[in-house]
Amino acid sequence: MDDRTKYIGGTDAAAILGVSRYKTQLNVWAEKTGKVVPEDISQVLAVKLGTRLEQTVAELFMEATGKKVHRVNETLYHPEYPFIGANLDRRVVGEDAILECKTCSPWKAKEWETEGEMPVEYIVQCMHYMAVTGKSKCYLAVLIGNQNFIWRELVRDNEASLNLIEKEVQFWQRNVLAGEFPECISYKDTEILNKLFNETVDDPVAMLPVEVNDLIDSLNHEKETLKQLKMSIEEGQNNIKAKLQEHVYGATDKFTVTWKPVSTTRIDSKLLKLENPVVYQQYSKTTDSKRLTIKEIK
Repeated sequence: MDDRTKYIGGTDAAAILGVSRYKTQLNVWAEKTGKVVPEDISQVLAVKLGTRLEQTVAELFMEATGKKVHRVNETLYHPEYPFIGANLDRRVVGEDAILECKTCSPWKAKEWETEGEMPVEYIVQCMHYMAVTGKSKCYLAVLIGNQNFIWRELVRDNEASLNLIEKEVQFWQRNVLAGEFPECISYKDTEILNKLFNETVDDPVAMLPVEVNDLIDSLNHEKETLKQLKMSIEEGQNNIKAKLQEHVYGATDKFTVTWKPVSTTRIDSKLLKLENPVVYQQYSKTTDSKRLTIKEIK
């Protein structure tokens, strides 16, 4: 198998653009620079099923369209940039086109309900493959929960392809080769940041750039907004409870409402530690983490 840390692949493209729901620019940077080892997902059941069903999806596509496809068994690279690659599923015979095969669970069927609609990650992946190969079309075929089969046709947009390649080249040269830390940091980056900086250094206070002041001011404003929002939500809930009074069930012409007793059982850890410290210690689990605290300098 080829080393996918040595080039930008189709599944990296959406993350580099900052539009992926599953991977961030920082994830890609950390993997390509060797800061972290990419997670091995080959044994995940959904991945194994997707690999095994790829041929089935290709056959369903041929039956639905009358087209013929051939498997592609090699990694292809951009003619100008050898660090941009593509692992294609199939070539379409007699047509300047490729086929990408997908499977997904029935819970994601809504992503395909509207005509022509598809997940943004797949759109960018197909754009990436067309940009690398120069193909004018990419067909995207998906088997949804072994219950529904859909295929879409994407036509290459030359301007969009050039823009995508430009951003990928910039990311590789500036962030991967030069080692510059990505500027695009997401709320999804908590885990990867903890992996990258799990150790501490006992050195003098780090002088942060002045723009951190704006980040902290914005963060404090958002925290206050969240606090007010939580109070507003609780106030609304209390108003509904006041309307229900002693009733467990209520209804309007649009909604049903319940307000009923719920019992929750929790272990009293303080009492357990006091009365049976051996058992407490036996079932205690210590996790190491780093806490971010912000204080204003008076």
